Amino acid sequence: MSSDALSHTLAVALLASSIPLSVSAQYGKPLYGQDDRLEIVEASVGYDVLARSVAAVISVAQLAANPAGQTVAESKAIPSSKELCAEARFSRQPRIAVCTAFLVDRDLVLTSGHCVVPDGDRDQGGLPCSDAAFLFDFRVDARGDFSWRVRDSQIRHCLAVVEHEYAPRRSRDWALVKIDPVDDRAPLALASTGEAPPGSTLSVVGHPQGLPLKVALGARVIRVESQASFLTDSDTFQGNSGSPVFAEDAVLAGRPEVLGMLTAGDEDYVSDPARGCRRERLCAKGVCLGEQVISLDNMRQVIQARKRHCEQGFVRSLRVVERPGGSNIPCR
Repeated sequence: MSSDALSHTLAVALLASSIPLSVSAQYGKPLYGQDDRLEIVEASVGYDVLARSVAAVISVAQLAANPAGQTVAESKAIPSSKELCAEARFSRQPRIAVCTAFLVDRDLVLTSGHCVVPDGDRDQGGLPCSDAAFLFDFRVDARGDFSWRVRDSQIRHCLAVVEHEYAPRRSRDWALVKIDPVDDRAPLALASTGEAPPGSTLSVVGHPQGLPLKVALGARVIRVESQASFLTDSDTFQGNSGSPVFAEDAVLAGRPEVLGMLTAGDEDYVSDPARGCRRERLCAKGVCLGEQVISLDNMRQVIQARKRHCEQGFVRSLRVVERPGGSNIPCR
């Protein structure tokens, strides 16, 4: 068996003890009207292509080499199927992701700043870089099945956090993470502006509640907060932090660009004391605050500057690019 074929078993039972709850529970995100989440296999073909560039943020502690590929128990870091009411959608699916990330260069992924932090900033509550991994293709197939066995090529580890900011009041919540290069997936393009086209319908691709990859369709802009962020009524949850947001018509036309990244939202669940379980919160029009999407214009400029500098031969031997302000962006 080749090294690429050597399977990993996701030791999900370790998640509750190894990942700070503040990572997955920092922000909640409820349902707005009808639940518009779909499996990737149920969405249009454009989303199937995009989905290959979206990853689940997980802990390194969840990975254990096991050629037998045995199935293990699911995590309780996000409410488990035993805690959710019976009618909750996807209640029998595994929940392992604490956040979502997406590929923006062959060796860079982008996620929320409260999801992954530099090793020296553990007090911020996110996964420290040395404990963060990114799992691609965590999704169900057409039969609704998911294999716990994943190839080495689906997994990337955090090598360095090359750009990080967590200032939610200023709509700045991102982590640009260096990984080993990915050659079989296309990086997602960031839009030149974070403004949603007037009247556009939006979609979000990510891991709500830590579940296998979903696309939430039919979202609208509720309010523009500033040039740096807007609020939407997308059906997103804990685990969606770091999810890319698209204009649906652009995806269908084959010209998808990431308009922004989902970072925060309203409460996910409400308790049902009579039944002893928790159910998804349903938000009537005007009741809930909305889901925050931040502009990625700053990140787009950083990534473009890195490409320009790293393509110049004199920096290749250094394997690092010095940026104004003193931070370093590793080259390939």
